[in-house]
Amino acid sequence: MPLIDAATQGLVQAQKTLERTADRIARYGQSPAAEDTVSLSDDAVSLMMARNAYEMNLESLKSGDEMTKKLLDVLG
Repeated sequence: MPLIDAATQGLVQAQKTLERTADRIARYGQSPAAEDTVSLSDDAVSLMMARNAYEMNLESLKSGDEMTKKLLDVLG
């Protein structure tokens, strides 16, 4: 089922983004490394985008589940 696969991959990607961003926020200010150029506002936006992506993919899964149930009701 392509819908389920795409939504599941989207959930996994959103979770990875969330974890990566949360880790950056947790380490913010601990190391004055030059490569640490991401600001807290950028990270906050990234967290919100990951949350929104997660919610959208979850809604896709719910919609796919509802469509499958209705199809089974029609066929059954």
